[in-house]
Amino acid sequence: MASFSNSTYGTVVSGTKSADYIYNSGDRVTINAGAGNDEIYNSYGYYSSINAGAGNDSVEAYGYGVTVLGGTGNDTIRNYNINYDNLSFDGGDGNDYIYNSGYDSTLTGGAGADSIYSSGYNNVVTGGAGNDRITLQAVSNVVRYAAGDGNDTIYGFNESSILTITGGSYSTQASGDNVIVTVGKEKILLVGAKGKSLNINKTYRTKTITLTKGADTLSNNIRNVKITAGAGNDSIRNSAIKVTINGDAGNDYFYNSYDGDNVTILGGAGKDTVYNYGGNVLIDGGDGNDSIRNYGEFVSINGGAGNDSIFSDYYDNTIAGGAGNDRITLNAAGNVVKYAAGDGNDIVYGFNESDVLTITGGSYSTQTSGNDVIVKVGKGKIRLVGAKGKSLNINKDENTDVITLTKGADTLRNYFGSVSIVAGAGNDSIYNSAVNVTIDGGAGNDEIDNYGANVLILGGAGDDEIDNSGENVLINGGAGDDEIDNYGSNVSIDGGDGDDYIDNDGDFALIDGGDGNDNIRTYDSKNVTINGGTGNEQISLGSYAENTSIEYFSGDGNDTVYGFGTTSTLSIGSTYSTTKSGTDIIVTVGDGKITLVDAASLSKVNIVEDTSTKLTVTNSTKSPVTADFKIRNIEASKRTTAVKITGNAKDNVILGGSGKNSIYGGAGADSILGGTDADKLFGQDGNDTLNGGAGADTLSGGAGNDILRGGAGNDSLVGGAGNDSLWGNAGDDTFVYASGDGKDVIYGFDDNDLLRITGTFSASYNSSTDEVAFKVGSTANAIILRDINATSFNVNGTAYHVSGSKLVKG
Repeated sequence: MASFSNSTYGTVVSGTKSADYIYNSGDRVTINAGAGNDEIYNSYGYYSSINAGAGNDSVEAYGYGVTVLGGTGNDTIRNYNINYDNLSFDGGDGNDYIYNSGYDSTLTGGAGADSIYSSGYNNVVTGGAGNDRITLQAVSNVVRYAAGDGNDTIYGFNESSILTITGGSYSTQASGDNVIVTVGKEKILLVGAKGKSLNINKTYRTKTITLTKGADTLSNNIRNVKITAGAGNDSIRNSAIKVTINGDAGNDYFYNSYDGDNVTILGGAGKDTVYNYGGNVLIDGGDGNDSIRNYGEFVSINGGAGNDSIFSDYYDNTIAGGAGNDRITLNAAGNVVKYAAGDGNDIVYGFNESDVLTITGGSYSTQTSGNDVIVKVGKGKIRLVGAKGKSLNINKDENTDVITLTKGADTLRNYFGSVSIVAGAGNDSIYNSAVNVTIDGGAGNDEIDNYGANVLILGGAGDDEIDNSGENVLINGGAGDDEIDNYGSNVSIDGGDGDDYIDNDGDFALIDGGDGNDNIRTYDSKNVTINGGTGNEQISLGSYAENTSIEYFSGDGNDTVYGFGTTSTLSIGSTYSTTKSGTDIIVTVGDGKITLVDAASLSKVNIVEDTSTKLTVTNSTKSPVTADFKIRNIEASKRTTAVKITGNAKDNVILGGSGKNSIYGGAGADSILGGTDADKLFGQDGNDTLNGGAGADTLSGGAGNDILRGGAGNDSLVGGAGNDSLWGNAGDDTFVYASGDGKDVIYGFDDNDLLRITGTFSASYNSSTDEVAFKVGSTANAIILRDINATSFNVNGTAYHVSGSKLVKG
C-alpha cells in the first residue's frame, strides 16, 4: 500500500491505481485517490476536495467545507466531529455507509443500498437510487426523495423534519406505529411516525429560504435556491451553485465559497461586506458604503450607491463602482472597469494595458497628474493611479435603446434602464436589475432573472425559466413548458401555450396559466387572482394565502384546487352546479369541472357567478388598474387624473382618460386610445392598434404587426418587433427603429419629423412611387417612408435629401 502525507496549502495529491493511504492536514487541497481500496484521513484540512475513486474506500473527513465523492464501490465516509459544517458527502455507486455529526451539510447516498446517519442538525439527506436506510439523530433535517429512488426506511423522522417528494404524487397511510408514504410503485417507511405532525411536501425544485427581520446566520449548501435575508445585520455563507442571495436592509456579511458558481449576491441597503471565491458570479452591493473582495473569475461587480471599496484578485471580471466615490483595486490583468456619467469621483489602482475602462452617458477627457491619469466625465472623474505612460484602453460605450443579442446562446447582465433587450434564437441567459426594461427572450430555452421594476418579460418559444423579484412586472412565458417563479408584488403572469409550472410568492398578482395542463402554486400571498386557462390544471394555495380568487370559464377543462380556504373565492363565468364527493366539493360548469379538495369541511365556501366583461375606471379607482381574465373592455374616459392600466391576454379595447395615461395592452390584439395629455401606450404582444390622441405621446407597439397613430402633439413612435404601420400625424414626431424590428412603413413623414435608426443603414429613393426605402443591417426595405411631405429628412440628427435615386447627406 502506497502512503502519502500532505500539509501544504492548495496542492493536489494523487494516489495510485492500487490501495493507498493518504493523510492530509492542508487547507484547500484536492485529493484524487484513484482506483483501489483506499484509506483517506483528512485532519482539519479546511475546504478540501476528496475523490476516493473506484474501490471500497474508507474516508474520514474532518474540517470545514470538505467535499467527499466516494466513487464506485462500497465506501465508508465519516465525520464524528460536531463542530464542522458545510460538508458534502456523496457515496456514489455502491452500498455505502455515511455518518456525519456536523451540521449544515449535504449527505447523498447515490446508487445502491446505502446506510446514512445524520446526527447533526440542518442537514440535507438524499438516499438516491436503491433501497436505503436513513437515520436522523437531530432536529431540522431534510430528506429528499425522487420518484424511482427505491424503497427507503427512515428512522427518527419527527415534527422538525421535512420530507420532500420530487417527480410524482404521493399518498400516506398508517401501518402500526409507522407511516408509509407511497410514491408511484415505491414506498418510504417513516418508522414510529404515526400520530406526529409530519412535514411532507411535493416539490419541483427548492424555492426560497426566507430569514427573519432580525440578525440571522445561515450557512447554505443547497443548490438552486433563493435566499431572502430581510432586515437585520445578517451573516450568510454559501457553498452551492445557482443560488440567489438578497441581503435586503442591514449591514450584512456574505461569504461565497469556491463551490459557489453561478451565484447572484444582492447586498441591498446597508454597509455590506462581500467575500467571493466562486466563478460566474454577479455582485450588487446596493445602497451603502460596501466592501467587496473578489477572488473568482467571470464576475460582475456593481458597488451600487455609496462610497464602496472593491478589490478583485482575478482576471476577466467586470467592475462598476456605481454612484458615489469608490475605490477599486485590480490585482490581476484583463478586467473591465465601467463608469457612467454621474457616478462620482472614483480611484482605480492596478489599471494596466490589458484592462479596459468604458465610459457611458457622456464624453470624456484625460490629463496627467503626477504618475496618474485622470479621466474626466462631466463633473465626475476617474483617477487611474500609476497609469501615466501606459497604453490605456478607454472606450466610450453608448447606451442604446435596444440591446440586440445574437442567434446563439448569449449571456447578458443588464444594468441600464429604459432599454429593450432582444435575445433572438438560442438558449439565452439574461439578468436584469434596471427599471423600465423590456426583455424578449425569443426562441430557445431561456433563463431570465429580473430584479427591476416596471419590466416586461417575454419568454418566447421554448421551455423557459423565468425568475422575477421586481414589482409592477408583466410576464408572458410564450409557447413551451415554462417555469415561472415570482416574488414581486403587482405582477401579471401569463404562462402561454404549454404545460407550465408557475410559482408565486407575491401579493396582488394576476396569474393566467394559458393553454396546456399547468401547475400553479401561490404560497403566503394576499389578493392573488388565478385563472388556470384551458387545460387540466392543478392549483395549490398555501396555508397562509389570503383573499385568493380563482376564476373559471366554460371550456377551461378539469381543474383541481388544493388549499381552498374560507377567504378564497371561486368565480365562475357561466352557470354552474355543485356536489359533494367525500371531503371534496365538485363544481360543474358545462363539460368541465373544478374539484375543491377537502373543501367540504369548511364553514363556508365562496362561489360566485360573474359574467361581466367591462371595467369602468373613474377618479375614485385606485391606480394601477389591472384587468382580470374575463375583462375585454376598459373604459377610463371620465378619469381626469393619471392612471396606469394593464390589459390581459384577451383582445382588449382600452380607452384612456384626460390625465396622463400609462396603458399596457398585454397579450392579444388590443385597441388602445390615449387621451388629451401626454400618454404612454404599450401594445406588447399581439397585432395592436395604438392611437395617442392629443398630447406629446409615447407609443410602443411591441411584438406583432401593429398600427401606431401619434395624433396631435410631438409624439414618439416605436414599432418594435413585427411589420408595423406608423403615422405621426400633426406635430414634430420621432420614429424609432432598431435593427431586427421587422419591416415598417411610416406614413406622412415631414420636414419636422425625426427618424432614429439603431444599426448601419443605407437608403434609396423611388421616383415612380415617391417612396424612400431604408436597408438596415441585412434587411432590405426595413423602413419605407410613404406619402412623404418632406424635402429634408432628419435621420439620427443628420439632414439628408434626395439626389437622384439616393438619399444623401446635406
